[in-house]
Amino acid sequence: MSALFSTRAISGIYERTFAQRRRTATVVVACLVLGLVYYVVCGQTAYYDKHKEQRQYAAQIQSLQQENEQRQGHVDRLQNDPRTIEHEARVILHRARPGEVISTLPPTPAKDNSKH
Repeated sequence: MSALFSTRAISGIYERTFAQRRRTATVVVACLVLGLVYYVVCGQTAYYDKHKEQRQYAAQIQSLQQENEQRQGHVDRLQNDPRTIEHEARVILHRARPGEVISTLPPTPAKDNSKH
């Protein structure tokens, strides 16, 4: 009977050890799955954030290119068109042609909302 008892005891130890290993493996797999889900969700969020940022930069680049083209056109006119040169000089230097009168208005005063 002692051989039977020891076989059952050993069998019980194996079953408990197997059950404990199975629980441990389940916990490890669950942690790996949660980590993978977190990585996928955060990775997707980061991807969409970077994609949105890239679209904003592309729009900004396009806007700056249009502004550069406009300024380049203005530079070309200043280098080649005497009327543009004259107009720019008159605006900057506040000069008038003979017979012209330049009137400059004072800046509008800021509204004071502190008075009741």
